[in-house]
Amino acid sequence: MRRVASAALVALGLAVVGAACGSAKATPGVPKADFTPKAELLVHSCGVPTKVPESPSNCAGTLLITSPGKEFSAPVITQLPEGSVLVVQSLDSHDRRLQGAVKDQQVFDTGTLYPNDRTVVVLGTPGRMTITDLVTGQHGTLTVEPKPGAKS
Repeated sequence: MRRVASAALVALGLAVVGAACGSAKATPGVPKADFTPKAELLVHSCGVPTKVPESPSNCAGTLLITSPGKEFSAPVITQLPEGSVLVVQSLDSHDRRLQGAVKDQQVFDTGTLYPNDRTVVVLGTPGRMTITDLVTGQHGTLTVEPKPGAKS
């Protein structure tokens, strides 16, 4: 009798589990993030010049923001949409550290970038951003445009 009761309980448990699994509704997943870089900030002895130098040795004291993979080639990027991904890469032979601020509020800090280091920054705060190299004092600006329909 015990054997029959145990078998009945096991069968009932499997039926409940099977019914619960079969009737589950799909739940929303995590939104898909796009981490494709929209621009690169190349940290070296250059910056945001009015014209792009042919190589880092032909410039002085600015932060250069270009299209991904377009080292030292025009056009220089001066604005990006909110949510864009910016790759920050050190091409210098010395340590560097960059911070971005909008309206005197810090919105990113790369930490120490060693030679050939790179990091990624998501531009989540719209407005005119000042990007400053804390090691050299070099700086540049980038306008982060708000998402369409966003309140400013």
